[in-house]
This record gives sequence, structure tokens and C-alpha cells, in this order.
Amino acid sequence: MVKFKEGGFLPLVSAIIFTMIMGIWFYAQRERYMFELNNKVSSESVIKLVNDLNTNRIQGIGVLYSELVQGIPPIFAHFIANIPTIHSVVVFVSLKGIPISNVALEERFLFRYVEPRECKMFRCIVRHGYNDVIGDSMEFESQLVQYLKEFIIQESNYISQHETTMSSGVVEGIENEMKSIGKALEKGVVYMLGETEIVAYPKSSILHKIIVDTYNFLRRNFQQRDELMAIPRKRLLKVGMTYEI
Repeated sequence: MVKFKEGGFLPLVSAIIFTMIMGIWFYAQRERYMFELNNKVSSESVIKLVNDLNTNRIQGIGVLYSELVQGIPPIFAHFIANIPTIHSVVVFVSLKGIPISNVALEERFLFRYVEPRECKMFRCIVRHGYNDVIGDSMEFESQLVQYLKEFIIQESNYISQHETTMSSGVVEGIENEMKSIGKALEKGVVYMLGETEIVAYPKSSILHKIIVDTYNFLRRNFQQRDELMAIPRKRLLKVGMTYEI
């Protein structure tokens, strides 16, 4: 007890504070993820957005970062509603750390189409270990496009695997997609980040509001995602949206 009174209580107090911070962070992150999951953009909405006469498609590759692994995050629809412009090729990227030291480069990028394929939108999960470094933006862009092209070829081969020879239509489709990606890359890559503001429901309890406010304070004082991913500021577009949790 003497040592406790003389300062032995400090480790205990520190442990309690850090435990509370981790609990607040985990709770708010989970609620934020569930909001995105429950409000993700459906395939029907994507078709409407792309085919809308007021929506322009410009040459270039748009990379939108999201923590949502499945589906399209609501920030995308919010972006189109305010700036009715979509890049000719759009890639939704999610960075996922896995508990190994390094991930082989050929296993790092996992792609799949966002239906319908004519929209030229892709979902990409970038896996990395705790010793992996994403690298600069130019290296990342080169790797992203390289493995995107390989994915398109693999998907086309899978479709025609039951045929004795690859049909001319499939070959032409691959060539057209490769050309469109090449043209888009020539125009450059634009990175889009969602600047989400988390607010509590007006009828939430005082404790819930305190947790949300504390979470926002922690987020503002952490290193920004664009700095962590070495995104060039001249090609960075941030989109703001409010989440009520």
C-alpha cells in the first residue's frame, strides 16, 4: 500500500485509460463500418449513376479508398451526387493487414469486377504484412495497373475455358479493355478519400455522444491516411460525408 500511495497507482491508471481508449476506438469503428455496410450502394444504383445523362465519364483512373471489403461505399454515391463525374476506370481499394511479416507481390492484389462489367469498375483488396511497405504512389500505380490487366486476362480465359479456341469476340474484348485502361492511365490516376464525420443520433444517450466525440478527437489527432499511403496531394480528392451512428 505504501508503494501504491507513492506512485504505484500510475501504471494501473494508465492501463485503465488506454483500455478505455481502445474500447472507444473499437466500438466507434465497428459502428462506422456497420453504417457503411448497411448503406452500401446496390448494383442497380450503380447502373443508374453511370447511365444518368447528367453524369460525365472522363478519361483517367479513379482510385477510391474504402474500409468496406464487399460492396460500394455510400461515399461514392455522395460524391457523384455532388460532382456528377466518373472516371473511365474506377477501382475501389481496401487495404487489409494480415498477421504475417510479408505478402508476396503476386498475392498482394485481389481483384474482382463490380457488376455490370460494362461500367469498368473493379474491387481491389490490397493485402500487406506488418513488415510490408506500400511504397511511393508511382510504384503502387504501376503494380495496380499491371495486376489489373492480368486479372482481366485471367477472367477472360476462365469464361472461354470450355471452348477449344478463344473466340474472336473474347480476344477483341480483352484488347478493348486493355486499350481503355492504357488510355486511362495516360490521363493519370486520381485518388479519392472519404472524409467522414461521425455524429451521434440526436436521441442518443449522453454516454454514446461522449464516446462519439472522443472518437472524433482521436481521429483528428492521428496521422492522416493520405500521409500513410504516400498519396501525392496534387492528385488527391477528399469527399466529405456525415455518418450518424
